[in-house]
Amino acid sequence: MLIEDDHITNYLNERILKDYFKIDDILTFNSGDDAILYIMENKECVNDLGLILLDIHMSRLNGFEFLTIFSGLHDTHVDTKHIPVIMLSSSIMAEDREKSLQFNNVKSFFTKPLTLENLALFFNEFCLVTPRDLEINKIKSSQ
Repeated sequence: MLIEDDHITNYLNERILKDYFKIDDILTFNSGDDAILYIMENKECVNDLGLILLDIHMSRLNGFEFLTIFSGLHDTHVDTKHIPVIMLSSSIMAEDREKSLQFNNVKSFFTKPLTLENLALFFNEFCLVTPRDLEINKIKSSQ
């Protein structure tokens, strides 16, 4: 799931996931509140969410507000504890990184733009994709 209010960034992140990691079933939202609404209306699909890439600074519902609501969804019988979140930000403020990592679901914090190398390391660390699936040679040759 991609949650980012900038359409171009969403498009670029989607291309990375599709072209290099062969992930085709990507849900894309331009606001945190749209993503929360989708999750609430599709509770049975939550277990299919393998990863959330979340922008911090969005206009309607920022990343921290999204995480607060998302983390509380287990009280409504939606199991969100197993879903890793990568925070994405153009901010280099240490406070944003520290605040992000206080949420249990947040496993990494990347400064934009998202890079193939960062995402490949994350996928490998959390065993979300096997190294063969990552097509490491393709990634290295494209840099």
